Amino acid sequence: MKEVVFSIYHHDCWGPKTSEAFPELKIKLMSNPVFQRQKGKGGVFTALWNFKAHDTTQLNDVVSYVRGLPTTVKFEPVQKGMTSITALMGIKTDGLAMSRLLENNCHIAKPLVVQGGLEHWDVITEEGLGTKKLLDELAEVGEIKVKSLGKHEVENNEFELTEKQREALNLAIRRGYYSWPRKVTLEELAELAGVSRVTFENHLRKAEARAVGPLLSETVFGEEDDGDLVGVVRRRAKREPARPEPPKPKEFIQMSAYIDLDQYQIFELKHPFYVEMMERMVEVAEAEKPGGQLRLLEIGAGTGIFTSRLRKIKEASITCVEPDANCFKTLVKAFSGGNQKLRLAKEDGVTFRGAAPYDYCLSSFAHHHIPYGKRKEYAANIKANLKKGGAYVVGDEFIPDFSNEEERKESLKRYHNYIIDLAEKQGNHETAELERIFLEKNLQGEEYKISCNMFEEEMRSAGLKVEQKMKMGPMERDDVGGIYVYVVRKA
Repeated sequence: MKEVVFSIYHHDCWGPKTSEAFPELKIKLMSNPVFQRQKGKGGVFTALWNFKAHDTTQLNDVVSYVRGLPTTVKFEPVQKGMTSITALMGIKTDGLAMSRLLENNCHIAKPLVVQGGLEHWDVITEEGLGTKKLLDELAEVGEIKVKSLGKHEVENNEFELTEKQREALNLAIRRGYYSWPRKVTLEELAELAGVSRVTFENHLRKAEARAVGPLLSETVFGEEDDGDLVGVVRRRAKREPARPEPPKPKEFIQMSAYIDLDQYQIFELKHPFYVEMMERMVEVAEAEKPGGQLRLLEIGAGTGIFTSRLRKIKEASITCVEPDANCFKTLVKAFSGGNQKLRLAKEDGVTFRGAAPYDYCLSSFAHHHIPYGKRKEYAANIKANLKKGGAYVVGDEFIPDFSNEEERKESLKRYHNYIIDLAEKQGNHETAELERIFLEKNLQGEEYKISCNMFEEEMRSAGLKVEQKMKMGPMERDDVGGIYVYVVRKA
């Protein structure tokens, strides 16, 4: 078998035209094409195509452009994210490079990529079928440049990694991500790969899981290993003795490690029932104003979505605490304007203690970021920060009851998949994409959602009284959990 790697500028073809119009765009063939010959010359090729754009605005422009092409007879989206879309396309054509390849019994080794005005092909031909004939026929439809031509070697892919996973893992290894100490950060690797940090980390973590997973059944950890998979694999490869490393303290998982904060700011507001939840929380805080100034403590302020609403409460002094370094930078940028009634603190809700007690402690979509092992300490700190008669007002996502890890994951899927489906039906595809990421992180144990019954027991155990429980939605379902606002009072 021979392998031919080439690029072609295909005359009058929709793909190169589109990638020329949008130089940063990457178009990828995602399925085997189906050709329907029509009467006369030519026919329609139908296949799944993925479009990866620079941002949401460009993606929308690309979709409009492709739909408006005279050769496009079908464009049906099947999956859409914030910067990418996969669509079933029907393309009317008199001649494609694809048809020349099929006619010459070629097999596609890697998915076709269209970028920078060129189609990039990697195909395999059978010995003796005439590579020159193939290249001559391809030259009839466009300008061709052969990058390599030789014997096809079967690529060793022991762990069945995808191309993107393999590229991410190779880049991380080459740049010293697994060195001790690390020589490069995830942000730097993502920039080198030309993708967002979230996308790169997803590829890398999945590659690690596939590559390391098969070794687990053969690996026995010693006490000195402390569960360090990367270290164990590295030592096995080098046949080095295990060496102790300094213990790492348990920390909060930072949301900015897996979410693009700019996109979160825009699309989280379209999360079903979220705005209604925040409005109800503000109503609660405004309902019982003391004689003087209202003292508020917002725990887990994130990027300031709820903070901006709290600031509208007249005669309120607000302290916002947020442990995520990148979220805190966003807060400072948004609210550092000399407002004497707003204080920002880069601290977490488990350990922060105000100079004086507060009328209300408030938490909007933040309670589920508190690790399970810190919940008792957190509830006790809430009580300590409240003045007598003060209240903890929490708005959050709660999942159905569970009693073990398997049930927890099933409850998470039931809740998040409901929200994803609802967001998609409302046309909020970017919000649905965010929710898919949150589901994945919850399943991996990097977020800590609980049920209503569990939350209420946490509060009672700390000596706090659940005074109000208000469901924001969904109202028509009682089997998926939902978004609730709680008012929990300190006697």
